[in-house]
Amino acid sequence: MLHLFSCLAESRQIALITCLILFIFSACTEKSSDQDMPDLIVPRRTSSIKIDGTLDEPAWKDAARTGYLMRSDGKEPARQHTEVKLTWDEEKLYLAFECEDEDIFSSYTRRDEPLYMQEVVEVFLDPDCDRGDYLEFEVSPAGIMFDASFTARRKGMKLSFNPSVQVAVKVDGTLNVRDDLDQGWTVELAIPFSQLTGRGSFPPQKGDQWRFNIFRIDKTGQSGEASSFRPTRGDFHDLNAFGTLRFSD
Repeated sequence: MLHLFSCLAESRQIALITCLILFIFSACTEKSSDQDMPDLIVPRRTSSIKIDGTLDEPAWKDAARTGYLMRSDGKEPARQHTEVKLTWDEEKLYLAFECEDEDIFSSYTRRDEPLYMQEVVEVFLDPDCDRGDYLEFEVSPAGIMFDASFTARRKGMKLSFNPSVQVAVKVDGTLNVRDDLDQGWTVELAIPFSQLTGRGSFPPQKGDQWRFNIFRIDKTGQSGEASSFRPTRGDFHDLNAFGTLRFSD
């Protein structure tokens, strides 16, 4: 009987040690995934870029591409396609959104109004990958910006964070004319590293990685649709759902 109890105790110890090893391995794997397996490798720009909403520079042909964004639950492609391109240099991070849209509209006219209530594209950046402080940038089809910094998930929002982001929008259709058929809209923006806040290292160096996610809110139709680069759990501010990008040559 004593031998049986001894074997049971030893089995429990082995099970506990195994669980501990699996937990440590899982944590290390997650950290390694952030550091070693980026979702997107962003090359340095290969030519000059003019922020005018027209993506005709060679640099955009060589830029990283997200592919079409999926519905934000990750289950199927969005009905109206959105693809995003990214590149960078020592001064700025460049993004270009190409959005299909049958009905392009936005009634907001002032910076930091709640653009997310209508049609908008968004990028979230966590430069130090700590899943704590982060930055949010939004652009409407009318070329209006929303930008804010956060100290934690949906906490400490500062609308006074207003860096000199260059933005241009080109509409293929008629903005705010609701009874015709539009084709889409393009957003081009350049975010200056020198004006970013938080605990990140600015400007980034080759090989540095940031966590990020990209979204589009499309209000065409009765209910509209939200799409994203990485699926969320119902909250665009879910830092654990962010992907990773790596800066490269």
